[in-house]
Amino acid sequence: MVTSYEVISLDHLAEHMICLSTASSFWFSLNSSYDHEFHLSKRLGLTPQDYEFLLVAADLALFHKRFGFSIKPMKWKVFLEGHRFTTINCDRTFEVDDKKVDLNALMKGKPPKHRMKVNFIRIGVLYDNSPRKIEMQKDSDGLMIVTPPRLNGLRLKQQSFRQCVEQSKWNYLLEKEDEDDEDDKDDGEDDKDGIDVDKEDNATSSNITLLMSR
Repeated sequence: MVTSYEVISLDHLAEHMICLSTASSFWFSLNSSYDHEFHLSKRLGLTPQDYEFLLVAADLALFHKRFGFSIKPMKWKVFLEGHRFTTINCDRTFEVDDKKVDLNALMKGKPPKHRMKVNFIRIGVLYDNSPRKIEMQKDSDGLMIVTPPRLNGLRLKQQSFRQCVEQSKWNYLLEKEDEDDEDDKDDGEDDKDGIDVDKEDNATSSNITLLMSR
């Protein structure tokens, strides 16, 4: 079931990404190091915590107790091909891809040694010389381009987006608390009736606590 905070989070994200798509095409990382300038969180103007919170609330990622923060590639594809982007009049403004790459080697122009799976998203207007793959996003020296193209009014857009994300984050927390309370009541009723209930770890509550503590 699609929740209200999920819809709101997707709406805010889509609106902001449409603004970002007016710049030249550029490949951003969805889940590499937050220190990378080409990480999507930097373009969105979000802290790592708020970035993860937003994507989890929008069901574009999950936070696993064992494996940590993980992107949902198929959810991203459905999101980008959905109704929120149908009014955009440009060729393939968005696309997602995953690659096994050695980002450190790409940035230094050296042969890869330690490849890791990374999810990427391409945002912006495609021109004849636009790189169609992340490994083609290089400068004349063969080094990976790590600085996204300039976009007028980006700081103001980021500030407005952060305010929307903050509101969505608390809506997400409040609804999750209500759901957890209902689950606790149901468990209590089952115990009273003498029903043997296998209680699983509440992954969502643990994830919220983990994210808020960062």
